Amino acid sequence: MNRGIHDITVPGGPIEITDSGGGPLTIDVEEKTLLFATGTAAVSGDNTIIASPGVNQEIVIVAIQIQNESVSETLAIIKFGSTAKWRFLAKEKGSGFTIPIQNGYAWHVGANTAVVLNLNGANQFGYNIIYYTKAV
Repeated sequence: MNRGIHDITVPGGPIEITDSGGGPLTIDVEEKTLLFATGTAAVSGDNTIIASPGVNQEIVIVAIQIQNESVSETLAIIKFGSTAKWRFLAKEKGSGFTIPIQNGYAWHVGANTAVVLNLNGANQFGYNIIYYTKAV
């Protein structure tokens, strides 16, 4: 049986869950404000798509979509600062990838680090990213 939880908004603060086989389990939930980065990048080389958040802050990505909007085959690399994290070859217009990060997993970018899209040609790519920032 699938017992997934969908479309639930939880305010910050402790939540108590009682399991039928045991006692209560208290979980402290931190409320997060989701931020959205959307736009296009078309410069050959590094394109900063989310600026570094500042000292003692980190970007945490929960969903990302990158798509080739040109007709040219293009190698694209997602980087956290100068470190390559995900690379793909977008062979034609419309190719790319979408990753909804689920089940509590997320891409932690690192303290005061920007998200960069590197393109091997001056070809236009669209992007949509859902993320939040947190203290580190």
